[in-house]
Parts: sequence; structure tokens; C-alpha cells
Amino acid sequence: VRNILSATAKPVADPKTGQKYTPFQSGGGLINIYDAVKSRATIDPPTLPLNDTAFGLFTGVIHRLTGDNYRWASRTLKIKNTDTRRGMWISMNHTAADSVTMFNRNGTLVDAAYGTSGKTIPTWPANTKPVAGNTLPKVTSLDSNQYIGPGLTGLVTVFITAPSGLNEADRWFYGGYLDFTMRWDGESTQSSYVVPYGGYNGDYSKINMMPPASTGLPAFVDDDGNDVEDVSAALAAKNKTHLVFFMNMPTRLLTVDLVDAAGKFAGYLPYGYNTNVVRTLPTYAPYFSVMLNGTVYMDKDLTKEATVAPGKYHARLSTLRTFGNPKKSSDFEVWNSQQFTVG
Repeated sequence: VRNILSATAKPVADPKTGQKYTPFQSGGGLINIYDAVKSRATIDPPTLPLNDTAFGLFTGVIHRLTGDNYRWASRTLKIKNTDTRRGMWISMNHTAADSVTMFNRNGTLVDAAYGTSGKTIPTWPANTKPVAGNTLPKVTSLDSNQYIGPGLTGLVTVFITAPSGLNEADRWFYGGYLDFTMRWDGESTQSSYVVPYGGYNGDYSKINMMPPASTGLPAFVDDDGNDVEDVSAALAAKNKTHLVFFMNMPTRLLTVDLVDAAGKFAGYLPYGYNTNVVRTLPTYAPYFSVMLNGTVYMDKDLTKEATVAPGKYHARLSTLRTFGNPKKSSDFEVWNSQQFTVG
């Protein structure tokens, strides 16, 4: 039912740009209950996420058709004719949608992400004026026009190219809609179906998980949120000291541990081993926090408590990058604090 509701929805146009609203904001569009109930076709999958886009030159016929030499992805759709009496003719067109971003070029979040009054999410195109074609995504297919017999399923493979004309440093999320038209034997009327797609214009696995150093985080603070300049002195005075930080991206693994002067693991800080961590939403739970209180844990379940021996240490914050392998140290983004003394 959900797939049919999505496929028969109607994408909505953005009057400010002349494009459709991005699927990241509007999904498939406005639900059309009548078309959903009368539907005689299904499309699987109903949406196309493109987070693992490749990079490079198309080969063979696709290259001759497009000449594209930038990020692209290939997906195959299963289209089933659920009418067991009439064959179905299908054709496909493509409608590009707005591209949007939540980031400034320096990696910080835009003002609109914080709910700043009068600020909006950056969108491309910026207005309804004509834009260069390479700033919009494109779709190519060799089998999008075909006949599917009664009760049978056909396959349609599409090649989607990212908008190479947009600077990858701006972290654009692009998208659009595959617009299918279905016509059954002996009928003059047609039915429309849509498959929204969306992707990241760049290498998603290389996005920094933490904001840039210009934000001043991670940082050591006291209970009142004031910066702790001398962590060693604060610990000696038994003042409560916290390590606070933001997360720009969700991660499957986040750890905060102590490392001794020899570079060896000395234990996880309290709440220092976390799986499936969400990003820090600017308008809610503005930062994560772990405490330095002389206690560490020697296991991932944080059950084997130990007291930190006197010596020199630094805190290490490690976040697994998107699509990263937790067994590969190179797949982590790591931040190391300045050295401080315990005891």
C-alpha cells in the first residue's frame, strides 16, 4: 500500500525556482487516493537513494549517449503489470528537482538549521532564471520504453548523473523524479507514476563527522559551560570537567577514551562507547558530553570500572565515517585533545 501511495503521488513545484521541490523535503509529492485505489501497476523500489554514487566515465552506449564524466549511479526497477487481462505500454521521462544543502563551505551548519528568523535553507537553482544544464541531475535509460504483458514484470535500468556544475565543497543534496506513463491495451487514457530519487553530490563516505575547529569544539568545560583552559589543574582540584562536542553526521560507532603518554589505550570515559549515534540537531540537544572524573571503563559495555593511574594522558574522540568499516582505523575521524596530567 505504501509503495502504491508513493508511486501515484504528484510532485509539487517550487514557485521560487521553477523546479520540483526536492524529495528530501516533499517525498513523492501529494498523495492521490483515487489514482492509488485504481492503480494497476507497482514499482519496486518506490524510491532510489543514491548514497553510493560512483565516479568516472560511463562506458559503451551510455557514454555515447551522455558523454558524462562525473558522479553517477545505476539502479534497476521492477515494474509489475497487475492487470491480468491487458498488456501495458510504459514510457519514462525525468524531472529534476531543487538541490539543497545544510552546510556552509567551511563545514559549519547554515543559520537556517538553527531556526534563525528570516533565514532559509540554501537552494539551487536560486530563482526561476535559466541555469546551466550541468547544475541539474540527468537520467538516461536504454529500456524505459517497453511492453509488459498481462500479470508480468518488466525491468528498467536507469543511470543517474549528479550535477557536476555544483561545487562539491558546498555539500549539495540533489534529487528528482522518474516520471512513468502507463497505457493498457485497448485504452486511450494513460496513468502516471513517479519514483523519487535523491543523492549526495560528492563522496558521502568522506564527509567530516564533526564540525570544523573554527566552532571551538570539541572543548573542555566546567559545570557552567565555561571553558577549562588548564585541564590538569581542574582535575587536581577535583573540579567537574566535561568534554563537549557536536556531531554533524550520524555514526554507527562513537568512542571517547583516554590515551596514555605511550599512546596506549587507557580506558573509555563514562558514556564513552556508543553505537548508532544520531547527528546533533542544532535546535535540540546541542552537544554531547562526557565527564573526566578519574574513572574509566575497560570494556565496551562500560561495566569494568577502573581508576585512572597518575600520569599524562589525552582524550581521544573517534567517530566512524559513513559506510566505514569499524575494523579499519582509517575509516574513523579522530580528534585528540591536548595532553593533561591526572593525579
